[in-house]
Amino acid sequence: MQFLDGTKLLGTGNVSGGQATYTTSALSGGSHNIVAQYSGDPTWPAGTANYRQTVNAAVTMSVTASPASPVFGQAVTLTVNVGAANVPAGFTAPTGQVDFSLQSPTLFGASTPLGTATLASGAGAVNIGTLPVGTQTITAQYSGDSTWTPASRQVTVTVLGAPTVTAVSLTIASGQLTLTGVVAATTPGSVLPTGGVQFIDTSSNAIVGKATLSSGKGSATVAASAASTVIGRPIVAVYSGDDNFQSSTSSTLPLLTNAAANSSSNFASDEIASIFGIAGLNGDTAGTLPLTTSLNGVTVNIVDSAGTGRLALLYGVFASAGQINFIVPAGTASGLAAVVVTLPGGGTISTVINIAGSAAGIFTANMTGQGPYAGQVIYAHADGSQTVANAATFNAGNNTFTATPINLGTATDQVYLVLYGTGIRHAASLTATLNGVSVPVGYFGAQGSYPGLDQINLGPLPASLAGAGLVNLVIAVDGQVANTVTVSFQ
Repeated sequence: MQFLDGTKLLGTGNVSGGQATYTTSALSGGSHNIVAQYSGDPTWPAGTANYRQTVNAAVTMSVTASPASPVFGQAVTLTVNVGAANVPAGFTAPTGQVDFSLQSPTLFGASTPLGTATLASGAGAVNIGTLPVGTQTITAQYSGDSTWTPASRQVTVTVLGAPTVTAVSLTIASGQLTLTGVVAATTPGSVLPTGGVQFIDTSSNAIVGKATLSSGKGSATVAASAASTVIGRPIVAVYSGDDNFQSSTSSTLPLLTNAAANSSSNFASDEIASIFGIAGLNGDTAGTLPLTTSLNGVTVNIVDSAGTGRLALLYGVFASAGQINFIVPAGTASGLAAVVVTLPGGGTISTVINIAGSAAGIFTANMTGQGPYAGQVIYAHADGSQTVANAATFNAGNNTFTATPINLGTATDQVYLVLYGTGIRHAASLTATLNGVSVPVGYFGAQGSYPGLDQINLGPLPASLAGAGLVNLVIAVDGQVANTVTVSFQ
């Protein structure tokens, strides 16, 4: 008996008891036409029989996901490999398709198709754009081919909520203050964060506004009566997160201060101001006279209530402190004004200030807005000569300035104080008291040598202050008290 694979001879076997057997492992994968040809004998004639034999191979199959723990919105690549641990001789790599589906989170729920990969050399892959947050089970179903049997495998992917970044701005829209929070995912994705933002004053944890996100942005208007709760305040936008996105908090609104004193919501034309909390600056550069409106790629534009924008002269840009020192431009109209900082990379940061006729700040020796004032004590002698002393003396022991004691004991001398400040020159009135005693004001206005710097001349001082020790000097400008400074009398 001859056994053939089609026309190819496989081997022979002797007939015994009407049966012949032949064993082979030479058949390749797929369908084969096996032919048995009997040669016949003196009794029995020759004969032929056919048998259709299909040779299959059991598959090994693996599925991997990369990354295995993505965040929401992050693309995931599903890769499948189909083959065998020991491929029989003559077998080709599996062909066909692998269908990927997402298992339903509910019992007996329908699976969600994710995509199909066509195998090449036994491997295939498909990219999935967005998977739901949580632990997801993905099934890969191989359809099989003429040689390889169908198979399926599962892989688990844990999808985390996407991290977000939140930004806050304070602007003027149609004459009204508006707080805006913008929330974006730090990983690219087609879905935008939803939910809400709260605007919080970090100094008191007071909620000053709320907004619902639309297209990743939420805005809250601020009533005119509540302007003082946001202007010049350390406001942040806090995003509460949603099912797919993590919560996040913005940096604070830029903090603006009178350069001589503390933070304030009011500023005046020709005032030296400082703005803090500015990220994205390059290097530390102090301005030199004559000052310019651009420094290290930074500009500060003040757009006043009349809609007029003016670039501010810059005293310095300091990346190490996130600080910009500038002068509120002359002629800035009273009322709400937008402050727009343009950064070296072209980005902008915006906030709002209120422009008033005056907004006094007195410079102090320790540059904190407190303690002894920065200036001079002038002793005018009877012969017309003068002796000038510094108002403060440096104490190396504690690395601070202390008030220099003033001597009022010489009856023939008159003593005057010279102070420096800013935000004063356009005021209608200025008064001064020392230890509650009114002091004559000889002059207040521009100092003349440095842009934005103002000067106050007081005196002569009353002899009754002799021996008073360390006392407070209170300057009131247009009825508004500036930062209190100290003077010492021996």
